[in-house]
Amino acid sequence: MASCRGARGYSAEVTLGADPLARVLSLLSEVGHACTAADIKKAWEHAGAKRATIDTEWPRVQKRLRHHPYVTVEGDRQQLTYRFVAPKLPGPVEALDALLAGGLPSDVRATYTEIVRSGLAAPAEDAGWAARMRQAEIDGMRRLAEVGSELEELVCDEVGTEVVVFRMRARLKRTGLVPVGEIGGEITFDRKLHKPLGGSIRDGTRVMVVRPGYIWKAPSEDVLMTKAIVRE
Repeated sequence: MASCRGARGYSAEVTLGADPLARVLSLLSEVGHACTAADIKKAWEHAGAKRATIDTEWPRVQKRLRHHPYVTVEGDRQQLTYRFVAPKLPGPVEALDALLAGGLPSDVRATYTEIVRSGLAAPAEDAGWAARMRQAEIDGMRRLAEVGSELEELVCDEVGTEVVVFRMRARLKRTGLVPVGEIGGEITFDRKLHKPLGGSIRDGTRVMVVRPGYIWKAPSEDVLMTKAIVRE
């Protein structure tokens, strides 16, 4: 069995300290196959530990190995073998839940703590994404403000309602919004696009539009923003 000095497989994911269990896990990680207790003790000794220390620590380490999430124990009680299994690390939320539940080995607890810390720091590291979201909000509010300004101007100029509707629809169309129906127009009822004004209406019934709805023609799909209000 090989020594674990300079091992990378386990220490890259789990914080190692002076804990004897962590040292044994590091040894198992480097070897990559199932090992008996004798194999582990021999490699531990080659790694620099004193035999007396190994004999003292082994009973406790063996007990913890049997219940460790990164170790598979096989064989019978006369000849048990221990194999390191590369951990599938959880996300920040799962890691926090596991920490709060308690009962984790010290090395796993240290790793999960780092995962939670990294998760908390992620928003600061992803400042570019936050900036893009902020700009999208600003762009949306700017379009809404332009619509409001133009509507108020038209009303103050006392232009006809037909002109107001035409100008509003033209501006909304430039943002990808397409109307569902026109006020006073007759259409065939479709519950996916229309909302009845009181009561229920069967699909296929001819109805009159009380208030139009709008569909957003997004780059990848059509999104229903508001249903048209209709009545029989």
